[in-house]
Amino acid sequence: MLRVQRSRKQASVLGLLVMTVFSVLLLVTCRMKFGESLPLSAAPWFVQTEKISASSQAAGVMTDRKTQAVWEEVQSNSHFMDLSLMVFGGSKEQNYKDIKKGGRGKTTCEKMGTEVSLRSSRQQYLTPALLDAGAMVLQNERYNRYINESDKVHKPKIERSKRFIQFAGATVWLEQHQVHIMASRLMYSPSGKLNKATTSFLFMQLFDKEWRELENKTLEISFEQKDSQGQMHEVKRQLTFPYVSDIDFTVNYHKGNKKYYGPEDPRIILRRSSLGFEEPLVVFNMKTKSLKRSMHMYKPFSEEMTALRLDISSKIKTQKNWVPFINDLSNDTIFFVYTLNPLVVASCDVHSAICNYSQKDDSFTGAVGPLRGGTQFVQLPLSKLTKRAIFGANRSVFIGWARAHLNNCGCGSAMYRPNLVVLLQDYHACNNSYTYSIPEVSEYTDFGMEVRTWEDAKDPCQGRSVLIPNSIIDWRVSSHINTINTQIEKLKHPLHDKHIKVDGISKTLKDKLHANSNDCENTDNLEHQKIHQRQGSSAVSSKTWASLFSGSSHFEDLMSLSLSSADSDISVIYVSGLMNAVLSLPSLYAENASHRRNEPSITDAQPQSTAATDAHTPSLADKVRSWWSRRLAPGSPSPVRGSYFAHKPPSNLMCAIEASRSYCRAYGQRVSRDHEDIQP
Repeated sequence: MLRVQRSRKQASVLGLLVMTVFSVLLLVTCRMKFGESLPLSAAPWFVQTEKISASSQAAGVMTDRKTQAVWEEVQSNSHFMDLSLMVFGGSKEQNYKDIKKGGRGKTTCEKMGTEVSLRSSRQQYLTPALLDAGAMVLQNERYNRYINESDKVHKPKIERSKRFIQFAGATVWLEQHQVHIMASRLMYSPSGKLNKATTSFLFMQLFDKEWRELENKTLEISFEQKDSQGQMHEVKRQLTFPYVSDIDFTVNYHKGNKKYYGPEDPRIILRRSSLGFEEPLVVFNMKTKSLKRSMHMYKPFSEEMTALRLDISSKIKTQKNWVPFINDLSNDTIFFVYTLNPLVVASCDVHSAICNYSQKDDSFTGAVGPLRGGTQFVQLPLSKLTKRAIFGANRSVFIGWARAHLNNCGCGSAMYRPNLVVLLQDYHACNNSYTYSIPEVSEYTDFGMEVRTWEDAKDPCQGRSVLIPNSIIDWRVSSHINTINTQIEKLKHPLHDKHIKVDGISKTLKDKLHANSNDCENTDNLEHQKIHQRQGSSAVSSKTWASLFSGSSHFEDLMSLSLSSADSDISVIYVSGLMNAVLSLPSLYAENASHRRNEPSITDAQPQSTAATDAHTPSLADKVRSWWSRRLAPGSPSPVRGSYFAHKPPSNLMCAIEASRSYCRAYGQRVSRDHEDIQP
């Protein structure tokens, strides 16, 4: 009898164990299939890994055993979901009808598209400290006066705590202090509505590795200061966070539209000073006394604010959405993509704020197309990892997340979503100049995030559908360095006419090697050329390089991004696999990429010649664009924004916009079905 009871007990325990194991396996399978996860703050790898700053100067190689184990956990972690993204890289100009309809077989855009695989995490919302922030605003005597003046004009009917709205939080990682520093826009709206905000303020905060806000946190920071002889010296001071920056601006609530004063749409970028320490720079747009909107630069550590001075056509009354980036060889210069279409780039001295055009298009009328600035551009830290000039001796590659603005595309009155953009910067040592191109642009992506409804509407497609990328916070990169360098050496083998085979690639080496040479013969600045001349001046053909990196994981990376939805929140996500995806794009390795598309109005530094213009027979699309340009002349009414190209766009941008429209239509149909399903 005792044996029978013991057997039954053992069978019961065994059955319970089997059921437990089955339940665990079922739960794991469901999480992997549907992408469900725990909050990121609970993930142990998040606390244990060291970080690589979004500034390429701080980029390094992570090869220790703990880090490698963390990357393996990230790649297999169910906290991440698979993400497919179509990236478009055109080789020549196409007619719009060909972009839309295509020819035989695949359409033009299908031929130009490259599907890349990424992984993205669930978003983590950052809780706004609106009560504390509002109190800080009112403690500033000048700001308090502005608020009272605004209330007299607009006569608010809601309590004051509900009039403050925080969003557009741009963040970077400060390696020295082991904190995230965030610059966000704090709006004051007497009615509580987003489009009725009268005044904005710049709110500075600190967060730890797990995105917990650090209140009353004091940092000992350093900044540069010139002495009477013009020499730079390091100045130290203590700065306590959070705080509302004391930005000098004026208001006039009785003139113009009576709203939108103060700093708006802040973007933050990290630079390494000439003295060796890191310093964040914040750029934002703000109304001047003449009510024109212009760009400003603010240094949080020294609390110095200056207006960026650029010789701009009088036709352009509004300055905003400049995209900042810094080349790791020019730390005293901050570059800005002024517009993405046409591609206009300016360079500004960090200390004087005096700007000059690095690439200009004289045909620019001031009209802004659908693709707008989003995050800063970040330089690929590849040279820090491989010490090889994979892209050529004088080429730098940057990536960023822009956002396209599409009107009436299938969900609401307007839609904003992130688009991946690759920017090439080619240096010409003979005249110490740069040329730029955008060889790759992606379709819309939402990273699988929740996008909040506009002003808490019940219908997701009521009003606007907005998801805007604010900043690339940091980028952690690890690599299989030995494998890459071995394959690079094989591709650079000194034999000329022999055939070699690397990872299934077999071509004549003679056809693979070319030099990314400058387009002028005399060298005016040899010292600058030496700085830019990286090891290994030869570059292998574009398809060979792309094939080398395609289909294999040479790099393990993790990028963190800050985004805002519905202009009302701030959240953080993580994306992995981006380095391998970017390196698999052939256009990055093409010689003279900045002139390869026969699109002078888009990528060339000089305008198209008269002879070339006369030889061109205008198409219907050209006539339409010309009509829009006349509409945009001074004194003419402006057309609807976000739904047109005022300038001749490159074919890859046209494809990216068309694919984004398809996303918009599909998104609208899906959320409409979901909305109908939950109706009582």
